[in-house]
Amino acid sequence: MKIPDWTQEQISKWPTDQVKTVRDRALLHGAQEIADHCGQILAERDATKKAAMTTQPGKRSQQNANELHFVCKPKDKGVTSNDDGTVWSGTWVVAKSQAEHVAKVKGMVCLHLARAEPSYLQGIVLDWRTAERGKTYAEDGRETKTKHGVDFLLQLTSTPLSWKGDATGEKGYGYEEPTEKF
Repeated sequence: MKIPDWTQEQISKWPTDQVKTVRDRALLHGAQEIADHCGQILAERDATKKAAMTTQPGKRSQQNANELHFVCKPKDKGVTSNDDGTVWSGTWVVAKSQAEHVAKVKGMVCLHLARAEPSYLQGIVLDWRTAERGKTYAEDGRETKTKHGVDFLLQLTSTPLSWKGDATGEKGYGYEEPTEKF
């Protein structure tokens, strides 16, 4: 089977799924140049997608968080380990819709000692649950303003992540831009 001699410019106009299919077929049939063109386009799209993960005031209603970052002081406050190697993250004030989404897309939760430091604990969200926020979550042992929060079940990963989000508080969200439909 002869693979057509497409240019990188032509291939770049195709949807990502089609580029992946052509790359796979080109590799199968020894058309290395076409496979390389496809690989470069896919790498550029991946880099663009990662760069789009940001908080943009005014656009949050159009975005879904796929990374949740929290300042956790003292270290591991509320974190509990399970026998299977997973952990519960401690309880955080997060909208249930965000918790549902980040679990659905297998997003990340990252705990930091400070916003300027990489995460010391991070993991893929497997599940979440509503949890009561006790006095340990309020300053000076007072009653918490928000009685319930979200606790995330995490499969730990080893690579620390940098803080995402532009808010000034204890949490930051990394957003993924909606992808264009072809």
